[in-house]
Amino acid sequence: MGLAGAELFMSKKLSEGAVTTAIGLTSSMRFVKLAKDANDRLDEAIEDEDEE
Repeated sequence: MGLAGAELFMSKKLSEGAVTTAIGLTSSMRFVKLAKDANDRLDEAIEDEDEE
């Protein structure tokens, strides 16, 4: 969300719901990327093991 979002929230220009939604979406997108990266590393490790 960042400092701009925090400033808007503190100045009451954003509702609590909008802030909560934005944070939830950001967290979900980061988790999906983290899970994809972990899965890609696992796939690569399996392929390396199969080659040996």
